[in-house]
Amino acid sequence: MWFVIVTYSLFSTLSVNGLENIALGKPVWETHPWPGAENWRANKAVDGRYDDRSAAGGQCVISFNYAQTATWRVDLGGVVSISHIDIYYRTDNMTSPSSYTSRMAGFFLYISNTTSKEDGHLCFHEIQTVNGTPSEDQRINCSVHGRYVIYYNERRHDVTYPDFFSEHAYYELCELEVYGCGQCGYFGSNCTSVCPATCQERRCDINTGTCLGCLPGYHGPRCNQSIQYLYIVQCYYKYALSLSANK
Repeated sequence: MWFVIVTYSLFSTLSVNGLENIALGKPVWETHPWPGAENWRANKAVDGRYDDRSAAGGQCVISFNYAQTATWRVDLGGVVSISHIDIYYRTDNMTSPSSYTSRMAGFFLYISNTTSKEDGHLCFHEIQTVNGTPSEDQRINCSVHGRYVIYYNERRHDVTYPDFFSEHAYYELCELEVYGCGQCGYFGSNCTSVCPATCQERRCDINTGTCLGCLPGYHGPRCNQSIQYLYIVQCYYKYALSLSANK
């Protein structure tokens, strides 16, 4: 029975509607590892296990206390097309909302092409005002391309936070899943649709197929309109207007 439960947990982590969990088993990094606690290391957040979301379960990364800023990061191995990110935070297996929402509150989530969050796209940040928020289970839609997913939180001395926020910053992630297309140049719910060849670097939005940029000489949402053709049409239109004005 135990084997069946673990197998299902791992299978559900691999894919959602055909999208791949690109973060599973990938290299990770953290700023404040807990000294001597091998069961609380950064890789616990990408091991595919989160059925025990307590510190004792050994399935969550637990950061050291007393930090003013706290950062955890996963390297997806290359620039990939991302649809959404699922986060499962520490609960100590208590009924939601648990007391750990105070530690999760105010977190930032970035996708970047470098290891710096300052170079990245901010997918989510919110200063919650209601005790018991945010939910320990998060789905954050963020359809961008990037290599690194960065979870960051802070408790700065020059900022006034709501009373229920924790005093210090933490990352206590039991799992962070990044769903998208692992192979560049594809989009759609099953990653089987091909991005237009005229997209810059063959990159397009994972949901719509809209190009993120066009090769020289093309324009339009899917870069399927020739600029030369557009120029001819504009010239013809101007010529037709001049003929009409001279009548």
